[in-house]
This record gives sequence, structure tokens and C-alpha cells, in this order.
Amino acid sequence: MKKKLLSLIIMCIMAVSIFFTGCSCSKEGLKDNPATDANVISNGGLTVVKGDYLYYINGYTDETTLTKDDNKYGKVNHSGIYRTKLIDGKIQKDKNGFLISSDLVVSKVAGFSNGGFYIIDDYIYYTTPYMNLDRDGVLQSSRVEFHRININGTDDKTIYTTSKNEDNLEWSLYKLDGKVYLATYVDSKIIIVNTETKDVVTEIKSSTSHAFLTETNYNTNMSKNNELHKYIYYTRAITSDDGLSGNYKGNVVCKVNIATGETSTLEKSQDYTYEIKQVSATKIYYFKTNSTISGLKLLYAKDLSRVWQNADEEKITNAVYSNYYICSFGDNIVIADDSNGTYIIKNGLSNKISSAQKTVLGMSGNKAYYLNSDVLYYFDITATVTDGEISINTVGDTDNKRTITNSKYLDFDNQRVYVFCDYTSKSNITNKYLNYIESDNTERFVGVFENADKPAQPKQDENYGKDPDIKYIPWID
Repeated sequence: MKKKLLSLIIMCIMAVSIFFTGCSCSKEGLKDNPATDANVISNGGLTVVKGDYLYYINGYTDETTLTKDDNKYGKVNHSGIYRTKLIDGKIQKDKNGFLISSDLVVSKVAGFSNGGFYIIDDYIYYTTPYMNLDRDGVLQSSRVEFHRININGTDDKTIYTTSKNEDNLEWSLYKLDGKVYLATYVDSKIIIVNTETKDVVTEIKSSTSHAFLTETNYNTNMSKNNELHKYIYYTRAITSDDGLSGNYKGNVVCKVNIATGETSTLEKSQDYTYEIKQVSATKIYYFKTNSTISGLKLLYAKDLSRVWQNADEEKITNAVYSNYYICSFGDNIVIADDSNGTYIIKNGLSNKISSAQKTVLGMSGNKAYYLNSDVLYYFDITATVTDGEISINTVGDTDNKRTITNSKYLDFDNQRVYVFCDYTSKSNITNKYLNYIESDNTERFVGVFENADKPAQPKQDENYGKDPDIKYIPWID
């Protein structure tokens, strides 16, 4: 990266600080960027792999503690987005546990309660706290701005700003006919935005349930480009305009065209209430409740390649559970749980795997991850159940102070698990930085410390270098 040489003093400061804070963003942009059509893995969370690079949110910041000047572009290191080059898919560390190389790509707060990002083609789309004041002079940092920036770290633009605070913001991106659209759910409305023009395509104010496409991997031929995903599916209440007579207790299933905002009605039901659960690459999953049978809420699926009215309805569950995690779309595998235990349901057949309730937060391959008393565990859904209990495993170091309150604080790329952890500096300052957990359960630091956040360097044994049995103690891991 080219930088202007202002003085010898500045050069010396940079030489010391870059080791811990990474390269700052340049107006000319980063070099050696992935190809436009390079495959993308794990969009929408804390990390994204594109080509030979791991892009990651470096640290976590509580946005409610920010002041007006804390999120100025070019001034943020701790919770910005960085990249590090992978060799054969592996993260490269030096003997002290620090990344061999890392570049600051986005110098804005991206690590916060609604943080996350996507990479599509040559652009990064990310969220960041809104930093304006309201009429009373109160900072509105719990509102969210959506940004787009070139993958080389230049040309940062604001796409859309939410109208109110959202505790668990939903959003996704769709690329249709060469245009990228943002879909989000704010203030009980589905909102679709053209990211190039920044125009709001439509707002759906009457939805009672919806689902955005849950497809985290991307390339130029992925399904977000095809006919199956030109629509967002949602439900709404029956109104007098629907022309139904009598005492109806059901609702209406609809879809909205993402590019045009045009809405269509798919089904009107007097007796059944529909609730959209999830949309995958090929299927739509939904709950259906019969108004004549109190509480019988079952999970169904339809094939998106068929017209709604003509598609066969597949019953996924035959009983009611508290939580559902759809983990294998093609085989209709669901992990469900309730107060009586945890179950794996495959093609409608339920198998109890534990008498304990294990609410799955996410999956990587066959491993399902859940939280219990602030400790992260996983089980292999293909493992044999012995005496009514599936084998469970602790993930990483249990003494690390992790930030996990929901699935947004975890991320997976089918090789590693990522989670924010507390690190305390030698001056007793504690901040949250990103860790990764390898498939062998080794937990390590990934990121770049700000100078004030550096942990104390451990002292080496006085016989290190003399006694071959005494190992070197890394600085960080």
C-alpha cells in the first residue's frame, strides 16, 4: 500500500504501530484484491472468505457507549473490518500468535450488536451505528446505517439508514439482473432498497411474518440470480378487500417482487394461519396452524421451483416444539427442542437425541452448536445416540469470556468457528476481539490489537533456549 512520507518521525511511529494496528485505509486502495468472480463463503456474519482472503470484524463495541466522534471514517481500528491472506485455506500466524499480515479495509465500527457484512463481486456491504443527534441532542447510535465500499477500501457510501432502533436487525442482499438490493425489516415493515440508486423500492407495512433468503455462500452463478429468488414471501391478515365471507380465522400468503415492489397474493385461507419460517436455495418453510385445533402448529415446506398453488406440500413435523433449526434443506433435517428434550427430525420422523433442551445457534458441517450456562458446546448430528443421549463436546477454551447472546455473535465457514472474547491489557483495559476455533478445537486469536489493548507479554523461562524441553511461550496464543 502506498503512503506519503511526511517525515522520519511519522515513519518511525508507523513502523511501531502497524505491527499491532494493521495498515490503515489508503485513498488509492488496497492491492492484490480477490478476483471479482472469486467464490465467497459465509456471507452475512462476522467473517467472510473471498478467494484467498479472510475478511473479518476485528472487535466488538457497545454502540450505546459511543460518542459522536467515535465512528468517523478513517479513525476506527478496533471494530473495523480487516483482511488477512490465507495459505491453503489456513490462517497464518507468527510464533507470538499474531497474524503475519493484516490490512484494515473498513475503518468504521462494524463490530456492534447489529454488525455484519456481505461481499458481492467487488463490494463490501456492511452495517454501522448511525451517529447523528436527534432534536434533543441525543446520539442515535442504536439506529443502523447500511454502507457499501469497494473491496479495496475506497469509495465508502451510505445506502440506507433505519428509522428506529432495532435490537436484532434482519437484513439480506439479493443480486438480480446485475443489480444488488438490500432487504431489511425495520419498524414492523419489510423494506427493499436499490443499493446503487439508494431508492426505496417498496415498504410492506402489513406483514405478519416473512423470511429472507438464508444463503451465505455466493458466486456469480448462485441462486440469488435466478428466478427462484426474485421474491420475498410474507403473510398478512385478511382484510375486507380479500372478498372472503363468513367467520374467517386464517390469513393470506403473499410475495413481493424485489426489483419492482409489485405484490401478489398466493393463498387466502379462512381456516389456516400461515407463518413463514425460512427460505432456502430451493424451498420455503412455513408453519401452518388449523384454527379448529388449538395450538397444533406444524412445519411444512414447498418447492420454490413450482408455482405456489401447484407445489406439493411436505409435512416436516408431526408435533409442536419450542424451537426449530433447519440444518439441511435438501433432506428436510430439522433440529427441534422443547422443555422435554432435543430431537432430530428427518423427513417427518422424529428421533429424540437428548432429554436436555439444546437450542441450536448455528451449524458447521455436521456439528450443531448451542450454549449452556455461557459455555459453548456442539454435537454431531450424525453421531450414534447411546442410552438416549447424544455425545456432546465443549468448544474451545471455557475460561475465555465470550460474547454470545444469540447466533449473531457466532460465525462459521465450515472450517472454523468465530466468536468475540475479552482480552485484558497490561494496563487492565478490557476489550472484545475476535477468536477462531479450529476443527481440532484449538482456540486462537485472530485480529489486530490497538496499542492500548495489548495484553502483557509473558516472561520466558530463564532456561528457554538452553533446555530443549522448555518451549517458547507465545505472546497471545
